[in-house]
Amino acid sequence: NIDSVTFYFVLPNGQIVEKRTGHMIPMSLREIKHRNYVVEIPKDNFGYPIYLKVKSDISLQFAVNLIPESEIREKDYTEQWVYGLFFGSLGLILIYNLAISFFVRDINYVYYLGYVFFFGLGQMSLLGFSQFFLFPELTFFMRSGISLFFSTSLLFFGLFTNSFLKLNKRLPIASRLMHVMIGAFIINIVFSLSGQIYLASIILSWLTTIFALFVLSLIILGFYKRIRSFYYFGAAFIILMTSSIVYSLLKVFTIETNSFLEEMLFPIASLADITLFSFALADRIQLLRLDKDRAEAQVMR
Repeated sequence: NIDSVTFYFVLPNGQIVEKRTGHMIPMSLREIKHRNYVVEIPKDNFGYPIYLKVKSDISLQFAVNLIPESEIREKDYTEQWVYGLFFGSLGLILIYNLAISFFVRDINYVYYLGYVFFFGLGQMSLLGFSQFFLFPELTFFMRSGISLFFSTSLLFFGLFTNSFLKLNKRLPIASRLMHVMIGAFIINIVFSLSGQIYLASIILSWLTTIFALFVLSLIILGFYKRIRSFYYFGAAFIILMTSSIVYSLLKVFTIETNSFLEEMLFPIASLADITLFSFALADRIQLLRLDKDRAEAQVMR
């Protein structure tokens, strides 16, 4: 997730070969079309210096790997199987819940589907798949995709939380605070769309932290009051928060880990989180059905 990566290869005759890649370069203009930024070292450069210039408007973290082409292919096969299962599972969850929403006609399903759909797009942008498969020539979405899609996902999640937990009835003050945060996510979406990537990324980082702590406090309050709808919701959210904290610590501190497993930590936890939210919705529909049956029985009596 870097805007510009430029390699300078020094040749024996003193000539410098420049190769550019990064978010600013459309996929068709890159030397090697890949979700990561891959270039081939000229054979004449062997034994001579390589210079690297890296620039980005968002947080800058990078590693340089020197690897034969055959190993890249082998690594890609393994990773794409795993990521295929992850994004395929997200797709199945979306289709399943979309089908249910047609029959149930509950606004919570609309919010949930929006959350999952844009979360999936955000993950694809974070992992480099969206710029390879969805918009290989649109550098704007390559740069703004992470802040834009995750902000939109959190907007829908805020709406889902407010509606699913019935905050306007149970906790009116919390509901008003939730509306403030939803407004902040909308503003951040506008910043992302206007190309203010640096500002949008900073705001997203702070908003996500504040929002997570706020939702966690709601869950603790719901557990204390023993409200059933908070149980599934709380279990799902705590799994996601735990994985986020571990992922952040691995990024902040120099702990040696397997980079692929580290990269997969958050997607696996988010899949568990999304599945549990789906169970929570099913449980809510079941409760509504029981309430309806009891009401009908009372009318009959």
